[in-house]
Amino acid sequence: MKQFKGVQLNELSFLKHCFEINIQVFDLKPDGIVIPVFKSSDRFDQTMYLNMHKNHLSYISKFPQYAKQFQCNSCNRFFTHHGDLNKHVKICDNKTKFVYPGVFFQKPRQYMKNSTLSAYM
Repeated sequence: MKQFKGVQLNELSFLKHCFEINIQVFDLKPDGIVIPVFKSSDRFDQTMYLNMHKNHLSYISKFPQYAKQFQCNSCNRFFTHHGDLNKHVKICDNKTKFVYPGVFFQKPRQYMKNSTLSAYM
């Protein structure tokens, strides 16, 4: 136990699978605004909320009382409820867009072996 130096931010993905729990990390600014730092995919039944202060993580026991406002890290828009931020993040226009050079990949068409369908192709 004395040799354990704690969990690093890049190890949270492993930790969520180990304990089968969703993990969300936030940074609470002095003015009460919360900025999301890490959000695991919502695959498990329970979620653990953590506060990041400098290089330390602390457990948030009463999440609804944790913050006054939530801020999107992509567009800096503010929300008064965490659920509203979660909905916004899914449709935010400023999130990273991946552009791949070359031709757009399409799945190969799978033709049915129905004789009437193949007659039209």
